[in-house]
Amino acid sequence: MALNQYRLQITALLFGIVFYAVNRLIFLLPDFSIKYTAYHHSLEVLYLFFITCAVILITVLLKVYKHSMDNTGYVFIGATLVQMGLCYLMLKPILEAGEGGRFEKMNFFFIFILFLTIETVLTIRLLNKKQ
Repeated sequence: MALNQYRLQITALLFGIVFYAVNRLIFLLPDFSIKYTAYHHSLEVLYLFFITCAVILITVLLKVYKHSMDNTGYVFIGATLVQMGLCYLMLKPILEAGEGGRFEKMNFFFIFILFLTIETVLTIRLLNKKQ
């Protein structure tokens, strides 16, 4: 029963781990492993950041949902904006790398969009849950 209340967080965590494993396997290929060595942030740091943000966001949304279901969407939008600001701070050194960091930028945005999708789908599940 205790795991049921953390179902959404566990789902986000599991998706993050699976996508990390897939991304890591891609970088084991010879063509991609060369590009990965020049990364500013390691995959582990990126996925840890995004998984942490997703779990925190879902936890906050669950607390808001229990107290005021009507404000859950607003909190999701606000928390997503805060997350985007934090992502920009992480992305700034990559953006300054110029054309050399092109592949890293694409990977960063792919991971960002992936986790934004996961968070959005889990939030929709939460909002569609019947009382």
